[in-house]
Amino acid sequence: MSFSTVKVTEFRPLKGKVFVTNLEHGETITKSGLIITDDNMTNRGIRARWGQVWAIGAEVEDIEVGQWILIEHGRWTQKIPMDINGETVNVWSVEYPESVHMVSDEEPKLSSAIADSGLTFATRKRGW
Repeated sequence: MSFSTVKVTEFRPLKGKVFVTNLEHGETITKSGLIITDDNMTNRGIRARWGQVWAIGAEVEDIEVGQWILIEHGRWTQKIPMDINGETVNVWSVEYPESVHMVSDEEPKLSSAIADSGLTFATRKRGW
């Protein structure tokens, strides 16, 4: 199911609602060459995703617009395209606070975090 573009001149979330944009998606390749696949809508590789807080309701006190939150896998709505005064923004509603694991003031970079951690990864061929 996909939404049609919602045209509005103003957007204000109700009470404790949280909306994000820039929801992490797509394949990620670390500096060391580790491939983290885009597995959304599949049964394998379920993982949390980062999203940037775009709008919050009046009762949300522990996160701010512009911060990044780590959201439990699947705890967001389908993409909602919003046309606000001629500018299109894709947003997702998040189950808050139950599905929010952590917050960051800076955009998290999964690939650089893994590469800079000093961890090494061994690959294994099938059949071992």
